[in-house]
Amino acid sequence: MIKDYIDTECVINLNYYDSIKEIIVCNICTGILINARECSSCQNSFCKNCLDEWICFNESCPYKCKKTEFRESSRTLKNLLEKLHLKCLFCPNSEICYTYLNYINHIKNCENIKMSCPTCSANVFKKDLNLNKIYEKIKTNYNDLSEKYSLLKEENKKLREELDKIKESQNESCLKIIGNNNNNLNNHVNSKMNINNQTHLFASNLHARRNSCLINNNINSLINNNVNNDISETGIIDKCEHFKGNYMPIFSCCEKSFPCYICHDKFTDHEYKISNKVVCLICKNIYSGPKCNVCNTHQIYRKK
Repeated sequence: MIKDYIDTECVINLNYYDSIKEIIVCNICTGILINARECSSCQNSFCKNCLDEWICFNESCPYKCKKTEFRESSRTLKNLLEKLHLKCLFCPNSEICYTYLNYINHIKNCENIKMSCPTCSANVFKKDLNLNKIYEKIKTNYNDLSEKYSLLKEENKKLREELDKIKESQNESCLKIIGNNNNNLNNHVNSKMNINNQTHLFASNLHARRNSCLINNNINSLINNNVNNDISETGIIDKCEHFKGNYMPIFSCCEKSFPCYICHDKFTDHEYKISNKVVCLICKNIYSGPKCNVCNTHQIYRKK
């Protein structure tokens, strides 16, 4: 959704900015860092809001670090940011110079900032956009979906861990069965066991292995079905079985977003009407047209 953003054109002391821009620029939105967070592995910095939205759809750091842990930025980085001199591009008197923290407080309350309305694409003032009831409803639906997806992701992770434990225990059981078979075979050779007894023992072990495989398959099928059903109910694009794309359309009939019209009809009881608005799955911006006006990503949507 729409969030605060510091454009690099706001910088007044450009020479100082050029010397540290590789450190103070967010690697997701390419704007100056706001509430900076740092990856403990690659030590790259990101805006807190950008990182929160990224983690909703990705398990690792944007740079694919194996150990993904994020922490608050260092005091050194905060001191570098505080030395920036910034101006507001939207205020009539743009000659006023702000420090970093003062500028962040200013853009949160500045009534002259214009934003693109997610329902009609018109440029409106920030204060007017907050009064838009449709925008508030879309924002609420988006936040609810994000929260549900985070909970579902945690639950899915726990189920996968339990499944791995079950598979490990079953593998150990199979190894024990195989070991017992080998021991029984050796005993049969050494002591010349009766052929009928050996056949009965082999049949019993084979029956036990078949039951073990059936239990494993049933557990896998049950867990996968539960995970896929839950993910489909929340409208997550990665689990749509009909289409694959990098955006999610918004339906004007119910002001909700679904991966496709087939998924809409599956989880609703009314006829679908698609609006000209979509949610970008790369930067979470709501836009209309062939590409996102924030990350410039072209729409890709095709059948699976």
